[in-house]
Amino acid sequence: MESGKQCGVPEFPTAENVEVPTEISVVDILENKLAVGSIVNSVEEAYLLYCQYAHAKGFSVRKGDQRCFPKTNELQSKEFNCSCEGKKDEKCSSKRIPVYQKLITRTKCKARLKITREKEGVWQNAMVNAGISVSNAVSFMENEACGPQNVGFIRKDAYDHMSRLKKHTKVENGDATALIQYFIQKANKENYFYWNVQLDDDDRVMNFFFRDYKCAVDYEYFGDVLSIDTTYRSNKYNLICAPFIGINHHMQNVLFGLAFMSDETEASFEWLFTTFLDAMYGKQHESIFSDQCQAMMNAIETMNLMPRGHI
Repeated sequence: MESGKQCGVPEFPTAENVEVPTEISVVDILENKLAVGSIVNSVEEAYLLYCQYAHAKGFSVRKGDQRCFPKTNELQSKEFNCSCEGKKDEKCSSKRIPVYQKLITRTKCKARLKITREKEGVWQNAMVNAGISVSNAVSFMENEACGPQNVGFIRKDAYDHMSRLKKHTKVENGDATALIQYFIQKANKENYFYWNVQLDDDDRVMNFFFRDYKCAVDYEYFGDVLSIDTTYRSNKYNLICAPFIGINHHMQNVLFGLAFMSDETEASFEWLFTTFLDAMYGKQHESIFSDQCQAMMNAIETMNLMPRGHI
């Protein structure tokens, strides 16, 4: 065999204008199609893509757990696992000596693909719906792609896309009416209870915020440093849970207020911060901690809400 050649590897033309296909390029293409937050048309498409990826990487795939929407047979999520997932069953139904030694294939491999969707929505990787913010998901993809220039979209595109997907998560009329009635009853019983609701163009509840008297008192004493976290979501409507948190003199967390939002747009955050300041009689914080959501950061800068620091 001649030096520099490998047995079994085909030779390709070496002209500069000819692109040489390699296994790595195939894997890269499949990884992009299976990237965090990517969208597929069906469960079958995701399965075939993952099987192709597994074949290129040298392992096989088997179908794993699945979950349906409550009280329906409609699929909500599906997992595809490496065939080596799990461990060998140590139980033995017979004490007879086996004629041959069975090959151990279950080696606790953790490789898997999970896809999920909202009801009547598109199938996508479960990372965003698992409580990871859009900002963190995009940062992960930028890191995996060795830079934001290789992702194929900018952060604003990701926020706009997620906002479009979540338009159907507005609170239904019956639940919205019950919510507002609860707020009214609570305000009638507690003089200092504060609440506010933002409606969309169809008069559906988009965002709402509330705080009680203790929240206002705690903010008066401990509101110099404010933390806002938007990485959690509710189960039914997939609403963003946004607690306003501070730290008291015992180094314990205290709640200043709680909001639920249907999207993470700059307009929604501007409404939220305006409402929060109104609830706290205009008192501003000195420093603010956030989860680096770009839309939130834009709203903070637009409203000039970080006089000393923003982390």
